[in-house]
Amino acid sequence: MKVAVLVFVVASIALSASAGQSVDLLAGRTLADFDCLLTDDKAAIARAYSISDGVMRVSGEVRAILVTKEIYRDFDLSFDMSYPEEGFGDGGIILWVRMLPDRPDIHTGMEIQTKTGCLGDLWGLSRFVLSRDASTPPPDGHIDSCTNERYRCIPRMADVTYASGQWLHVDFRRRGLDCELYVDGKLVNRCTVMNADAGRIGFQTRPYPEGKVPILYRNMVLTEHEAREKTCLADEDKAFGEFHRRIVERFRLWPGLAPHETEADPGRYAFDEKNKVWRRRDVSCPEVVVLRPEKPVRDTIAVVMPGGGYSSQHMGHVCRDAKPILDSGRWVAVLHYRIPRREGRKIYDAPREDAARAIRILRANAAKFGWSPEKIGAVGFSAGAHLAAISAVSSQDSLYDRIDEADDLSPHLNFAVPVYPAYVVEDGATGPNANGGDGAAILPEFKFDAKTPPMFLVHGDRDYYSPMGSVRIYEELHRRKMPAQLFVYANVSHGLGDTTNARGWQQRIVDWIDSIGF
Repeated sequence: MKVAVLVFVVASIALSASAGQSVDLLAGRTLADFDCLLTDDKAAIARAYSISDGVMRVSGEVRAILVTKEIYRDFDLSFDMSYPEEGFGDGGIILWVRMLPDRPDIHTGMEIQTKTGCLGDLWGLSRFVLSRDASTPPPDGHIDSCTNERYRCIPRMADVTYASGQWLHVDFRRRGLDCELYVDGKLVNRCTVMNADAGRIGFQTRPYPEGKVPILYRNMVLTEHEAREKTCLADEDKAFGEFHRRIVERFRLWPGLAPHETEADPGRYAFDEKNKVWRRRDVSCPEVVVLRPEKPVRDTIAVVMPGGGYSSQHMGHVCRDAKPILDSGRWVAVLHYRIPRREGRKIYDAPREDAARAIRILRANAAKFGWSPEKIGAVGFSAGAHLAAISAVSSQDSLYDRIDEADDLSPHLNFAVPVYPAYVVEDGATGPNANGGDGAAILPEFKFDAKTPPMFLVHGDRDYYSPMGSVRIYEELHRRKMPAQLFVYANVSHGLGDTTNARGWQQRIVDWIDSIGF
């Protein structure tokens, strides 16, 4: 039976108190200070929850989730809990509770289980993605029968012994994307989270056949981090738009710090008012986000490499220009490489390391998801097209020291689609072409090694990143008798847009991928 809807909706939701401040979520509060999910029966809510002198009693008699009115982003949370009676009780503390944008009756978040016998298990609910650590893929989990959404569990690493009436002290600590859970000072579980957005704190309860023993909570202190904005990706659902519900997995590329980095920052999404597009910025903890198609799924995956001058990442390249690929039944993996340009390194060095690592991770996970390890391509735009091209023609370069088994695999691509690539020829190595690219030689980092795949190139002849870059790549491919196709549109500038003669160029990419059997 489907569960009821969100009730007690407040007119507006305020962000939590200022960073660094601690707040007791229970002291001095009553049920009126919370909202409730799953039921609008006030009598049932009163049976399920009570608060007295800073102690919350969760009865186990009703299925419900009580949530704070405030929302929080990056925080540590500590609390005491107790089972006051012998028997079985079911409950949990859910972090980052929010409703799915396309399923307003379904909530997502990460649950710290407080169920009898399961204390310390961590659950990712309804598209919340977590893994044991940065180098381990998320568990498959299971499809919940009520919501038809995937739930994933990271089992506790150690059991907790306790007696009825005993108070246990629980500490949840977050550092960047990495989280740890302690009970009475003992490390019980840890995980890496990749899509923890701003959300509420929830108290879950439900009746269980084994019994309805209550659970008590007190001293629930939440402390927000000073740098909370640095570890959260607010507005991801807006940046991805309709694609957001197609996210099935994400892989953090580097355990710990990426090569040459001093911090692990996933960055942020920001809306570009001038161009009316979302961008991702300030990434030092790169990731690849996997999108599953709705149509009968094919065994090809395209790594989308957004452009933005190696300074930001244009999400329109994902949500608009890559849409026909996803709609065709092919997988899409969005590479959020490191930006902006790293001082003292070539503009593409860090993104190129990220691209090679991402391709290897996707190849290592091919059997799990169903794409072929030899049907991995790249579709890049502008700076991302430069990254796709150099990854395609120079994949055998050694870029970083081996991290794990994934690095035993080749980072070669099986096809590549550079769309209006920048930084290809000598008069435009780091910016627009000084002399229009005419007569300029292709840069030496484009090596066209033995693993160079078939390529499809698209450009406008009025582009300030000269179409001669695409022409030079095509010439080198043609000279080596490598399969290639080139479109240069007359009177079209950077971005191609929706001009009459260029209209439909995105579908031509799909047609070409079809033509080469991918």
